Amino acid sequence: NPRYNCSSLFIGHIPPLCTENNLAEIFPNAIRINLIRDIITRESKGYAFLDGYIDRKKEYKFHGHLLLIEDVASKKVFGWKPRRFGGGLGGNKQSGQLRFGGSQKPFKKPFYINEQIKQRWKYLEKQKDKYKKNIRSSSHR
Repeated sequence: NPRYNCSSLFIGHIPPLCTENNLAEIFPNAIRINLIRDIITRESKGYAFLDGYIDRKKEYKFHGHLLLIEDVASKKVFGWKPRRFGGGLGGNKQSGQLRFGGSQKPFKKPFYINEQIKQRWKYLEKQKDKYKKNIRSSSHR
C-alpha cells in the first residue's frame, strides 16, 4: 500500500521545543527517529530523519506547526551518496553542491578556560606591565 510505506523520511520545520519523545507521539509507527542536534549546544536544528510506517496523506503538526515530510534525498537523486562515503554527487562544482572536495575535519572539543589558566594569564599580564615600567624608567635616565 503506497499510502503506508516503510521508508526513510526527512522531517523538517520542527520547532525548537520538540523532542524525540514528542516526535514518537506524533509518529507512533516510527521504527527509528533521529532528531538532529547541534554538536556543541545540543539544541535541535529543526529537522529529523525517521524510519517507519506513516500515513503520507495525513498532515502532521506539533503545537500547531505543520511538519514537512519528504523522502530522503538518497532515494530521489541518481548518483547521490552520503557525505561520509565521499559526499554528494561526486565532489565537483557541477554537481550542484555548495561545498565540494577537501578533506573532512574531525570535531574538536571546545576550549574551556578554567580558573587556573585565568589566574596564570593575570599573573603574566602583571609581569609584562612591570617589565614595561622597568624598561621605560631605565630609558628615561
